[in-house]
Amino acid sequence: MAIGTTLKSVQITNDDATPIVLNNSGVSGPYRKNWYNGHVTTGSDSDAGTKYVLVRVKSDVKVKDVILESAAQGATFTVNVGLYYADDARYLSAGNVLLAGTVIDADFFGSAVVLTSAYGPTDITNEGGFYGIDKRGQPLWQAAGLSADPGGYFDIVVTTTVAGTGGALLGLRASAAENNA
Repeated sequence: MAIGTTLKSVQITNDDATPIVLNNSGVSGPYRKNWYNGHVTTGSDSDAGTKYVLVRVKSDVKVKDVILESAAQGATFTVNVGLYYADDARYLSAGNVLLAGTVIDADFFGSAVVLTSAYGPTDITNEGGFYGIDKRGQPLWQAAGLSADPGGYFDIVVTTTVAGTGGALLGLRASAAENNA
């Protein structure tokens, strides 16, 4: 690239176009941010594979950030933070009820996060390396690699990968732009 080259974001390119191109809400245009919060007290003897379903969002939201917080969970307590179909079929579209609770990507937001000592609040939006800034303007279903919007809701789930003593608070907060907000 030559010295002095100017590169513009989609938002600025659209603003500078003739005629002006409106920016999509939650992509490069303004949006209303909604917050989703959930917390649990982990089991005192959480085995590997224990799931903590913390937050439920629509499949078409544009997730902007995911914040994980935890009290010390004891020696070896390690988790993934992933994306699943809602575990209650009432929150899925009619054609997808058999997918209730099925994993889409077990470490979509965070991979092998160690919670042996107090953690956070810490932004883990792209800790797993799968949800970079380029994905945050896409509907969640698209960012997750699905070929079409399945409709309904997804759960953000913390799953233990290495067992620990647990028995402490674990929480997650996500923010997202609603579709056409």
